[in-house]
Amino acid sequence: MDFIATNHTYNATINTTTLSCTPDSLYIQVAGTIVFVLVWPFIAFDFKWFPLGRPGSALVGGTLMGLLLVLTQEGIYAELGKRSNLQTLYLLVGMMFLAYYYDREGLLQLVALRIFDQDGSGRPRPFRHALWKACLLSALLSAIVTNDATCVVVTPLLLKEHARQGRSRRELWPLLLGVATSANIGSASTYFGNPQNAFIAASSIGHISLVLFFQAALPAALMGMLLSVGLLYACYFRVLFFSDQCHSPCCGGRQRRESGGNEEGVLPEEVAVVSYSSNGDAEAGLGIQLAGLVSSSLVPHPKTTPTTTPHKVEGTVPLLREEHSQCSTFTSTTNTTSTTSTSTTNTTVRATEWFRKLTWRRGLFVIWLGLGTLALVVTLALPPNMADFNSGLIPLTIAILTMLADSLLTRSHAYEAMVKIDWTVILLFSGLFVWLEGFQVTCLPSRAFAAMRGVMDVCSVRGVLVFTLFVAMGSNLLSNVPLVVLMARFLPEFECPAHSGEGGADVAFRVRVAGMVLAWTSTVAGNFTLVGSVANLIVAEKALKEVGFRLSFWGYVRFGAVSTVVVILSGLPVVYFVSTVAKG
Repeated sequence: MDFIATNHTYNATINTTTLSCTPDSLYIQVAGTIVFVLVWPFIAFDFKWFPLGRPGSALVGGTLMGLLLVLTQEGIYAELGKRSNLQTLYLLVGMMFLAYYYDREGLLQLVALRIFDQDGSGRPRPFRHALWKACLLSALLSAIVTNDATCVVVTPLLLKEHARQGRSRRELWPLLLGVATSANIGSASTYFGNPQNAFIAASSIGHISLVLFFQAALPAALMGMLLSVGLLYACYFRVLFFSDQCHSPCCGGRQRRESGGNEEGVLPEEVAVVSYSSNGDAEAGLGIQLAGLVSSSLVPHPKTTPTTTPHKVEGTVPLLREEHSQCSTFTSTTNTTSTTSTSTTNTTVRATEWFRKLTWRRGLFVIWLGLGTLALVVTLALPPNMADFNSGLIPLTIAILTMLADSLLTRSHAYEAMVKIDWTVILLFSGLFVWLEGFQVTCLPSRAFAAMRGVMDVCSVRGVLVFTLFVAMGSNLLSNVPLVVLMARFLPEFECPAHSGEGGADVAFRVRVAGMVLAWTSTVAGNFTLVGSVANLIVAEKALKEVGFRLSFWGYVRFGAVSTVVVILSGLPVVYFVSTVAKG
């Protein structure tokens, strides 16, 4: 067994000054590379024929690195116990707790009601008035509680409200694209907006602060949002400005018949949805409602109507296909007025009901939740010379204190909040840290970076553009989070002739510029394809589950590719210039 390393503390010697790396043995190089190559496809893509999933794949990759002795036991524990890794995990857990409380208290539902509001006559406003509001909500919330958590919470809320008002299914394309792309762009403005930004900040040795993100990434994100939403309106101009002003669930079917074909992403027939209450039981009388609006008396029972065929979408409540002949009756003037009146009444009643049920105890908790979020932002924004608050412990502390306040004020068991946390995200990162560290000790990443470092000069326009292109391509091939985990350790080693010294100021400059360019590009590059970001996949999954709408890969790319290139290039000069002149 001489070919297996005997070093039980670390498996490779890496000189961070010269970027020379010497693996312990050829075996480690070969085994670590094979494990990386075998696991990578399952991290980057979601295969239906092998439903292991990304968290499971990451855990398998980390386990194989240990079983094959690419990493020793001590090396695995050391990697999991790194401050930057723990800081990232604590930040994610804390923000997921806060996202749960915002969702549970119904604050996001109230905002969703205002997005699809009505005009003075009680009719729903045209969708073009709601689309930019949905994009703004997604971007703002992502900057606070991460893009993934935002897509999990916001997407079903908007889809349900959209269906409740009986809007056309053709509007779902711009709505879903807007939510997904805006979540990624908005999350780029803070270092707790997404996992890769959190890891970059934790790995920056204190050189990248929340203030620097506000100074550099926030203006770029605002500019990117304007451009992305503008492109969305331009790409779907006909849908937003020239579609039929019909707010019935049957609009989509009629428009497809008029165009002579099926629209991509829309089911062959409109569907009737069985409405369930929050406790999982069917509502009174098992009333079947078309898009949640039409009374049960208008929809024939499946047992007595031969034309009604069961149609089930995986992971959803049962769906029943409805014939267009029946659907056409719902588009009459009388029924459209009734539908709109019902929608208006439901919107008003639900908003009033929320305030009516807001007891003094729950009202105090909502105030605490708002003050806690404000305290989180303020403490993390303070410069280190005033107070060195940790970006991992502060969010976790605020979340735990909020959990304590919840138990005291609303008498809710803390267990209810804990089980709502997506712990698979934590397992995903734990597995990624070990799997990628096993690949690091093969020395291939260090050698690849050393070979490209000469052309990625962060002090020149050409070098920054090459670095940006490298990160954008790597984010879509490897996925942005694994790419950032691999590259974060090399931030102090980027070329910059004007700041090539070993002093603290020179290292801070290189870390600051390279880190901010890496954060901005890797985040926005996730909008290029449907699989480029986990947030995109969450939106697609929720759309299929909630309304049976399939967001296809190529349908997404048609907009995502153009939007990504425009947003990255427009925000890059801002991010780069501010990073070079800022003091951290």
